[in-house]
Amino acid sequence: MTKYKTYIIIAITIVSLCVVSCATILGGTDQPITIDSNVRGAMLQMDGMNLGQTPFTGNIKRDKDPIVTISHPGYQSEQLVLSSTLRGLVAVNIITGGPFGTTTDFASGAAWEYSPNTYYVNLRPSYQTQNDFIEESQIRYFAMLNHSQVAIDANASNGEYMLALADLMGSKMDREEAIDTIRTALAVSDGYQLTFGDELVKSFREHN
Repeated sequence: MTKYKTYIIIAITIVSLCVVSCATILGGTDQPITIDSNVRGAMLQMDGMNLGQTPFTGNIKRDKDPIVTISHPGYQSEQLVLSSTLRGLVAVNIITGGPFGTTTDFASGAAWEYSPNTYYVNLRPSYQTQNDFIEESQIRYFAMLNHSQVAIDANASNGEYMLALADLMGSKMDREEAIDTIRTALAVSDGYQLTFGDELVKSFREHN
């Protein structure tokens, strides 16, 4: 497969984050949501009230564009905006600056909706640079979004999605080493997309 074709797959995955898809909130006063994060036990707060900790599944009031704050010691806090018109697969990152900070998109990679009303929040360790965080977020997002296809490729002859993911890891690993790392992460994750993302980023971060 050509490098050009690999870049197309990566680009399509990232551009899909920017496609607006409206999700209508149905009747009733509560909205069921699930929020998970790369840090287990992160605190969730809304309007000054504790919701619980990640991984969280429960109901929240259907206020207009409620904001959930996710925090954990040693990590930069994030705020997840649960809009009444959700941007499908759009990453939301609110970082310091102003009362609520600056909202950016997948370039910062802090949070995304990976299935209806199910959100993943990627907290940045306080010691980590923004560039390293962005690189890991791109790997994690691609791995989670394309988990099934990467698994299929692993059973074939290193298909397009496998190679595209390996190329995202190219700053630390050559392609063959990245493919071996991906296969190991797939085996450890046993079909769970969140675990797959966690294992892959862990291996990438620890690689010298």
